[in-house]
Amino acid sequence: MIIEFTDLLFSDKLAPITTSLGFIKADIQSVADEFHTWIQEINSRLDHQLIIKDSKISGDLETVLRSLLPLQRSNSDKFLLIPTSSDWTAVCDNGYRGTYSSTFGYLAKRLNCLALWIVARPHTVKTIGFNRFGRQGALIFELYGPKQTEWLNLIRQVRLEYTLGKWEFSEFGEPFPFEHIEEYQAKKAEDKFSFKTFYHYLRELDLNPFSVEFYLPPDSSSAHLIQLQRGEIIQGTSISLQQARKLAGIKNRYSRS
Repeated sequence: MIIEFTDLLFSDKLAPITTSLGFIKADIQSVADEFHTWIQEINSRLDHQLIIKDSKISGDLETVLRSLLPLQRSNSDKFLLIPTSSDWTAVCDNGYRGTYSSTFGYLAKRLNCLALWIVARPHTVKTIGFNRFGRQGALIFELYGPKQTEWLNLIRQVRLEYTLGKWEFSEFGEPFPFEHIEEYQAKKAEDKFSFKTFYHYLRELDLNPFSVEFYLPPDSSSAHLIQLQRGEIIQGTSISLQQARKLAGIKNRYSRS
C-alpha cells in the first residue's frame, strides 16, 4: 500500500490530527446541538459536572484545525465541527493519535443519519537491526447508520492495516455497487485496497476530505469548537503537535508546532 504525502490534507503536516477524520451526514448546527444534549445526559449521571464551552472558530482551515491543540494523551476534551461543501459535517477531536471512531457510530444513531470514520496513514516503518521506527500504514473506511446491524450499527467496513509485522485486510457488510471488489482478490494483502480505490469510495459518498477547498465553503457557517472542562486539570496529559508527531513516529519536516 502506497500513500503519497502530497495526496493527504496539508501533505500530512498536521498529522496525527488529520490522520483519522470523521463525517456526520447532518448540518453543523444539528451536530452541535446533539453534542450539547449528549453531554447534558452524561452530566445527569455524574457527581462532578462537565462544563461545556462552544466557540465559533474563524480563519483558514489550518488555523481552525490548530484550535484543537494541545492534544490529549488521555480522554479527548475538544471536538471540532467543520462545515463542508457537501451534506456532511466534518468532526475531529484532540486525541494525540487522531480522532477516535466510537463517536461516529453513536452520533449516527442519535441523529438518525449516516456517519463515516476514515484513516489514511502512510506506511513508513523501517527496521535497522533490532530497532524499528516509523508509522504502520493503514487505510480504514467505516460507515455507520442509525439502525442495528450484525455488529452495532456498522454498515460497511473495509480495512487494510500493517500490524505485528504484516499486512492484514478485512471487510464487513455488503459491498456498495461502486466498490472495486475485484481488488479484494489480490494475492498480497497490501494490494487488496489501494489509496486510489479508497479515494474513489469517498468521492462516491460526496466527500473530498483531502482537499482544503472541501472545508469551510464561503457561504457556510463558522466551525464550532466544543470544549469540555472536567474541573481539576490532570497534569501531564496535554502534549504539543510536535510531541504527538514524535510519539507516532512521524518524521518532522515542519518546524511549526
